Amino acid sequence: MSTLSNWRQSARALLPGDCFLRRDQQLRALFVTDFPRRHPDLTAETLHSMQSAGFEITEEKGLWLIDLCPQAQFAFISSLPEPRIRNDLPLEIQSLCRSLLSQGITPAHLQPWKAVKRALLRLDAGEEALLIPELRAILAQYKRQKTALPTAIVSLLNEEGKTC
Repeated sequence: MSTLSNWRQSARALLPGDCFLRRDQQLRALFVTDFPRRHPDLTAETLHSMQSAGFEITEEKGLWLIDLCPQAQFAFISSLPEPRIRNDLPLEIQSLCRSLLSQGITPAHLQPWKAVKRALLRLDAGEEALLIPELRAILAQYKRQKTALPTAIVSLLNEEGKTC
């Protein structure tokens, strides 16, 4: 079971069954739900429950975008195994991992969540073919701007690489 599946189950447990909860295909957040449209009378109570569970909620056009709060992001990244380059991964992924680790391992609190989230969403959707070029472009931008690199993605690629 993927990390995203675990978070999806946690979020689903806090929402009534008659609303949808799915991966955000626009990559703005981890998940999107129509809960506030279906249950406007329960939004304050449910919002509090979601936030207490470590989710961060933003509303957009009557939908909730559900992401992890910064503390949960930090806890997740800290829980990942130390990033390393596995020799049994496809060469393209090994090359990407080398690029991600080119400046050393970034401390968890400095990891850019937006890029880590993109990797989680793309890997969960089986969209590695889209992820690799996107990450190359993101890394080039981060390096030009001298921004911390999302080295946690190496650990995610290592896990997913078992099935690639």
